[in-house]
Amino acid sequence: MKFLSWLPLLILAAIPPDQLPELPLCGFRWFTGLPCPLCGLTHAVSYFLHGQFHAAAEAHLLSPLLVALLFGYPLLNERWWHKQRTRTALTAAVLIGIFGAGRWCAIMVNNG
Repeated sequence: MKFLSWLPLLILAAIPPDQLPELPLCGFRWFTGLPCPLCGLTHAVSYFLHGQFHAAAEAHLLSPLLVALLFGYPLLNERWWHKQRTRTALTAAVLIGIFGAGRWCAIMVNNG
């Protein structure tokens, strides 16, 4: 069952990044006009899985982190994961928050 985390990676690896739809599903972006900290992550993971690392970094800098988490989770020892999951989730949330704040600052500077 843990290997289901590979399903999104397999789907994104099967679809070329330029064929992914541009669906504006982000409620945060609808309300603020700013990208949320997760905007661009699907395309970035797709670029990463297709070996287009520069494009992946431009779409979302944290795409390697998500690929590592999704790929590595089924390979982890269950006891280790049980002890470390809160710390791992908190670290990921902090990194995503820092990235989002940096993205917003860059947008404000470029638009102002």
